Amino acid sequence: MKKKKKAIVYILLLALMFMVLILKDSIFSDNENKVYNISIITRGKMNESRRIMKSGAEQAASEVNANIKFISLSKENNVEEQIENIKKEISNESDAILIDLASYEELSETIEKVNKDKPVVLIDSDINIKNKINKVSCDNYALGVDLAREILNHQVKDEKVVVVKNGLDCSSIKERYDGFIDTMDKSNNTLLYWNMSDEETEKYYSQAKRFLQYNSVDSIVVFDSYILQNIGEAKRSLNAEGSEAECSIKLYGAGSDSKIISLLENRQITAIATENEFNIGYLGVKNAVDKVSDRKVDDSIIRSTVINSDNMYSKENQRLLFSFVK
Repeated sequence: MKKKKKAIVYILLLALMFMVLILKDSIFSDNENKVYNISIITRGKMNESRRIMKSGAEQAASEVNANIKFISLSKENNVEEQIENIKKEISNESDAILIDLASYEELSETIEKVNKDKPVVLIDSDINIKNKINKVSCDNYALGVDLAREILNHQVKDEKVVVVKNGLDCSSIKERYDGFIDTMDKSNNTLLYWNMSDEETEKYYSQAKRFLQYNSVDSIVVFDSYILQNIGEAKRSLNAEGSEAECSIKLYGAGSDSKIISLLENRQITAIATENEFNIGYLGVKNAVDKVSDRKVDDSIIRSTVINSDNMYSKENQRLLFSFVK
């Protein structure tokens, strides 16, 4: 009788173990087959830099079984449109939202609410709210410091330096600005400030051309890549018009799309600070999927690199500037 009872117990234990193994395989199989729907919301129009970021996101999506929806805005830093897109993606049952904030102040309440129910990862942004939100970002403060050092290391005298203040509602631009100002304030350079008009009727290019023609300064620094491109194009236009219009103002900024690289190569731009947009998109999707899967996620901080006309063709900098160089 005892032997019979033991045999029954063994059989029950084996059956239980078998059921556990089946359940375990089923859970792992479900996780492997799950498709993660990730929404990526930018803070402006689609441009070359954002296309590079999208490529990184698509690469990660192919590795982690994710579908990505890449959403750009009708104009730069449109807070209302960004909020509408957030609401839309929540109703579309997105598993996680990656977002480059148009305004770290105006969107703080919205993001705090969303993050309670839906994983949020910030792209090249930061926000000051009670519950920390993970981010994938360039070290933007360090980028500003590095641009300031580039100016200081190459100047032979104290200069008049114009700082373009557009975009400070965006946390990445604000951090670059803070890093630059904190460093330059320790020097004897004269800092001047320029707020360009954001009105559609007053294009950045025409504003830049007038400023370059009628202002006597040594350098201009701009932290938004679109504005940098417009000032660079205005400078190239003036220099093509003849010696009377020639502009020798040095131009520094952040960005690395093909137009900016061309302006750097032609010495219309003196130096740029670049961030790796591909890595930002790639790590953003990876981190979003990890958050959905309740895995531990740390911030991913990517260092920027300052490149000038003289060192842009070093092997390391070619890899950063030209995607076809391996």
